[in-house]
Amino acid sequence: MPAILSRFATSRSVASATGKTRHVMTQWLLFAFISAGAAAATAVLAKVGVEGIPSTLATAIRTVVIDVIAWVIVLAMGEHHALTGVTRRSWVYLTLRC
Repeated sequence: MPAILSRFATSRSVASATGKTRHVMTQWLLFAFISAGAAAATAVLAKVGVEGIPSTLATAIRTVVIDVIAWVIVLAMGEHHALTGVTRRSWVYLTLRC
C-alpha cells in the first residue's frame, strides 16, 4: 500500500469464529481512491469513444451493455428463478422508477 494511503488505513484485530484473532485492515480510503479513478477513467473514455455519435445514441448503447452485464450476473447467480415471485405492485414500481 502506498505510504500516503497507509496513513489513513486503520488496522484492528477481530476474533474469528474459531476463536483465533485475525488482523483486519479497513481500506475505505483506498477503495474511495479506486472508485474515483474508475469514475474519471469512465468519463474520459466516454468522451473519447463517442466522437461523432449523437449523445442519445451513445447513452442507449451504454444502457444496453449495462443491461446485458446485469442479466449475465443474474443468470450466473441463479437469481432469475425469482422472477415468478415478483408481484404486480413490484413490477409497477420497478417500471415507474425507470
